[in-house]
Amino acid sequence: MLFSGFWRCCAIVTLMLLPHGAFAQPPEEVSIPAEDTIRLQPGQIRIFHFDDAVKDIGTPVDNIVEITPQSDRIFTFRGLASGETVVTARSDDGRVVHRMRVVVGGNLVKVYGLAEEPDYVGFICDEYGCGRGESGQAKASSTTIRKPLRGGGFIEKNYQ
Repeated sequence: MLFSGFWRCCAIVTLMLLPHGAFAQPPEEVSIPAEDTIRLQPGQIRIFHFDDAVKDIGTPVDNIVEITPQSDRIFTFRGLASGETVVTARSDDGRVVHRMRVVVGGNLVKVYGLAEEPDYVGFICDEYGCGRGESGQAKASSTTIRKPLRGGGFIEKNYQ
C-alpha cells in the first residue's frame, strides 16, 4: 500500500510538470532560400505558375502584394506598396505547396528638372531596375502656399 501511494504521487507530480516543461519548446524559424524571393516594384505585375494545384494562397501582411488567381495553378502578383512579406500557397488538403518571400520596392531616387513636373519625378529602384514612384505633383490632400511679392501682395497656389 505504501509503495503504490509513492508511485501515485510520482505520477501526479509528473503530470503536473509535463504541460509546463516537457512540451514547451521554442518555435523554429522557417527559412526561405534566397532563390525563392520575388522582387517587384509598386505597380509591377508578374505571373507565376505552380506545379501543384493551389486551393488557398495568402500573406500575413495586407497591402504589400495583391495576388489574383487566374486558374488553380497560375496567379498574378502585383506590387502595391514598399515592404516585405511571405506568401504561402496551400493545396486542398492543407499541405504547403510553396512558400516564398515577396519584396516590393527599393530606394527612392528623385529626378529634378523634368519639363512637366513642378518639382521632381520619383523612381523606386533596386538592383534589378527602376519603376515609377512618387512625384512632385500635388498630393490628394489640400495645401495652400502663399509667396510674397516684392511690390506687395502675394501669389497663392492651391494643391488639391
